Amino acid sequence: MERFDSKGGRVADFPAPEETPFTPHFSLADALEVVEGDPVLLQEMTRAFLRYAPVLLENLRSGFEGGDAFEIAGNLRELRERSASVGASALGEEACLLGAAFEEGGPPSPSSVLDRLEDLLEAFRSTIEQLDWEDLDDGF
Repeated sequence: MERFDSKGGRVADFPAPEETPFTPHFSLADALEVVEGDPVLLQEMTRAFLRYAPVLLENLRSGFEGGDAFEIAGNLRELRERSASVGASALGEEACLLGAAFEEGGPPSPSSVLDRLEDLLEAFRSTIEQLDWEDLDDGF
């Protein structure tokens, strides 16, 4: 199955979740670029994302359980876009992969892929909690 990166470019075949290495990725540079270098705005956006992302994941789970293709596609797109806006690129790329797999007939195991999204969200949360926002505010 084909796989796509967070910008929609074709990458490679879609691997089964257990074959994909777990590599949480956060791009501070990308996130700061989105907010034109404003760390205060980035911090606010990141906090909002961390509150809202679990809702998107639950909506995805409900969509898969109910077979609601419209809900699945919409929530995957929103998760991918919101992830990109705060530098959570691994989460966004995984949402993109899941979207591509869904369009091709579904991922090998929606439950395991959704669990992986939750793991990536927690890894992102952990990374964000370790950031020294005051250092960023003093001039990154």
